[in-house]
Amino acid sequence: MPAKCNVPDNWPVEPGLYFLGNKYHPVAVLVPNDDELGKVLIRHAVDMGVAISGFCKTTCIGTEKVVCNILANPNIRWLIVAGHESPGYRSGKALVMLHRYGVDPKTRRILCGPGEPCRDIPTGYLPNIPLELVERFRRQVTVVDLIVDKTEVRDDNVLELTCNVIYACVQEPWNRVLMKIKGSEYVFFDPGAFDTEPVRYTITQRVEKRFVETMSDTLTVLVADTIADAYEILLSLVREHGKEVQSRFGPTRELINVIVHILDPEADKIPESYPVKNRDVLMEYCRRFIEGVQEQGFAYTYGERLRRGEVDLLSEAVRKLSQDIHTRQCVVSLWRPSDILLEEPPCITHIQLMVRDSRIHSTAYLRSHDVEHAFVHNAFLVRELMLRVREELSRLGHRVDLGTITLVIGSCHVYLT
Repeated sequence: MPAKCNVPDNWPVEPGLYFLGNKYHPVAVLVPNDDELGKVLIRHAVDMGVAISGFCKTTCIGTEKVVCNILANPNIRWLIVAGHESPGYRSGKALVMLHRYGVDPKTRRILCGPGEPCRDIPTGYLPNIPLELVERFRRQVTVVDLIVDKTEVRDDNVLELTCNVIYACVQEPWNRVLMKIKGSEYVFFDPGAFDTEPVRYTITQRVEKRFVETMSDTLTVLVADTIADAYEILLSLVREHGKEVQSRFGPTRELINVIVHILDPEADKIPESYPVKNRDVLMEYCRRFIEGVQEQGFAYTYGERLRRGEVDLLSEAVRKLSQDIHTRQCVVSLWRPSDILLEEPPCITHIQLMVRDSRIHSTAYLRSHDVEHAFVHNAFLVRELMLRVREELSRLGHRVDLGTITLVIGSCHVYLT
């Protein structure tokens, strides 16, 4: 009987939507799509006693969790990816390609060929786990590609093939089973544990510091430590994965519905690649906003909207927070109903300020955002508003620290000309 590794009771190491069977079984089954076929595959895999069987609908963090859970159980030598592909995410293809070609060591992008990034897999990269563990994963398991097109293959045929492969994987080496699947030849048997000790590595705490996840082809979430980090990552994402969309200023590459969460906005390093490198210029832009400076020749300015309308919004924000430090009503609106008629309406439309756990956080909505030329300007602007509000609250006896900035961006784009 093949040698097995002792697996601690606290395996798996990462949470997810999965079901456990026999942790000494050599097979894990992953299903990219939680449709009816996916649920049937999961149920049958568990009934057959596989080590773990579950769904992985998203790339990036979802893929990283799969890698971590498999490395924590060296008895798993086969990863069967079965069922229909996840629409938009392509998480099934991500795992198949990861096993075949690995990742680019610089960008961490999953490859679809030697040196060729998988451009059709949104955020298909692994930023949170060391490269040596990626290679360990590729050596420990063989990935069996049973992803099918729902219009071409009957569900019962997929189920039968999956069950046959699971059965073949538990055979003794002298009773190995040869099968050809989708043009690839496999020799199925149980080779025993890959190593005598599990590799325990978790990403849950790490992703609180930085991660990118595509929830669908119309929603991307980015968490970064600093404004500078967020700029570099976001610019790369839009350039590489944005869809080409025409605008009245020329062609753009665009991602829609992007959420950028900055954990430490007080770190004010200007990215090296940002077009404006003069700190004085950026801070003057912020000062004119905070002080409500009016600009001749412009239909409006952010500063005018903030300080010189019917209400001094900055003063009212301070008043509202000072009266109820936990209020959810402190929203600075830089958008007016008639702005829909303007040729150049405001890009930043609303900024909400909330204090939680003695930290002031902000959430800003940007209807349109030129990442390359405006990201740092806008992030600094929101930060300076937070700093001024914090300063005013301090004078009124409310001691708060600077919290996070969250930018919700409708159209996140770069210009191609």
